[in-house]
Amino acid sequence: MITTEDATHALGAWGARLGPGFFSIHEQRPDRLWLVEAGDGQRFVLKRAREMVPADTLDVLRSRGIPVALPIAADDGDRFKIDGDANWTLYEHLPGVTVTDHLAPGASERAVQCGEAIGQLHVALASISGPGRSVLDLPGVVRGAAASPPIAVAPELVRVWQESKTRLPSMLDGLPTHLIHRDPNPANMLFHDGTLSGWVDFDLAMVGPRIFDPCYCASAILSQCPEAPELRAQWTPVAIELLTAYDRVVHLTAHERGALGATLMAIQILFAEFSHAQGRDDLADRDMLTLQWLDQTWSQWNLFDRH
Repeated sequence: MITTEDATHALGAWGARLGPGFFSIHEQRPDRLWLVEAGDGQRFVLKRAREMVPADTLDVLRSRGIPVALPIAADDGDRFKIDGDANWTLYEHLPGVTVTDHLAPGASERAVQCGEAIGQLHVALASISGPGRSVLDLPGVVRGAAASPPIAVAPELVRVWQESKTRLPSMLDGLPTHLIHRDPNPANMLFHDGTLSGWVDFDLAMVGPRIFDPCYCASAILSQCPEAPELRAQWTPVAIELLTAYDRVVHLTAHERGALGATLMAIQILFAEFSHAQGRDDLADRDMLTLQWLDQTWSQWNLFDRH
């Protein structure tokens, strides 16, 4: 287990940047994220991660107006420090907070902001070379999923899972791809005074279907909503606002518009297998019920065919 004492020791690599005065450090996420305040009041974020987005990718995004935190050079000029199988990186601290109550008043406006922000991020990411980077083969993920759900579920859910494995891959094959964030859930988006102020956690960035990101964001919002039918009914227009706003920025192809439902369902398959692998069968059960609900409401996504 990585302790705050370990993090404090790692900060020694940035001693000149932090200055000789007192600084404080507070753990934000166990083993991986600390908030650092230097003696002059400047704030930074220290991160330890196995995967790390290249610094030049963040440099390009910042140059194109995307609010990302840049890694700060250590005293020896390196922008990260190797520690066994992981890396320490000190980032600028971005202003803003994450939104947690996604269906609170103003949900539609926030959904539009999220959709537009992902679209603008993608315009910038599409300009960055993809060769040599990890690839998200979404149809391959569905084809390679277990023959049956990862947990014991009702026969109807087994049917939805197996039919999804058969039906979805052909809809996902050949979608436009470029470098994507891969984890654009609302917890990785900062807002300040009602506007997007920062993107964080690009550690999973890889080449993949571009519609994965907005669908992932919409799915993350859905997964954080209780399973009450009235709340899921509220989610649907929020998701549509998000995806429509994204479409206005990037101009989805007919293939992409027709694959939104398939992508949302593929993400639930990914979620269910991940939750089970993490020992969270309670979340895997929620993911399976969400997969079934998306299957039942498939026709709602046909509205994108009218473009």
